[in-house]
Amino acid sequence: MFFVIARSVTIVIARSVTIVIARSVTIVIARSVTIVIAREQSDRSNLVKEKQYYIYIMTNKRNTVLYTGITSDLKKRSWEHKEKIIEGFTKRYNINKLVYYEVFDDVENAILREKQIMAGSRNKKIRLIKTINPQWRNLCEEL
Repeated sequence: MFFVIARSVTIVIARSVTIVIARSVTIVIARSVTIVIAREQSDRSNLVKEKQYYIYIMTNKRNTVLYTGITSDLKKRSWEHKEKIIEGFTKRYNINKLVYYEVFDDVENAILREKQIMAGSRNKKIRLIKTINPQWRNLCEEL
């Protein structure tokens, strides 16, 4: 016998019973009624990357203006600032140098951290930048 329930659940009944749930969990029931649960390794599992979020600080050529932002693609967002793709503050003040960033797996924590940094004084932001980038190098080149 062969049953297909929805798209992700397949049940096959023969001499032994094999149940495949969502293509990643297999339950095998044999004559001795032993249940074995195993996860299949997908070749694509290594390619699946969990989404990461970045809070960042950028500045202009002379380090006189600071901009704090959040993104899920830091390399792309840095390029957008550099190429002045997006209208607004960063285009008006020539913000094009990435001087600080932090990585988060959780968007809520990233947003909280961005708000915390934005609420801080300019001196606090400068001290933060100097902790990882005392020469104020453009970190875009390291991404």
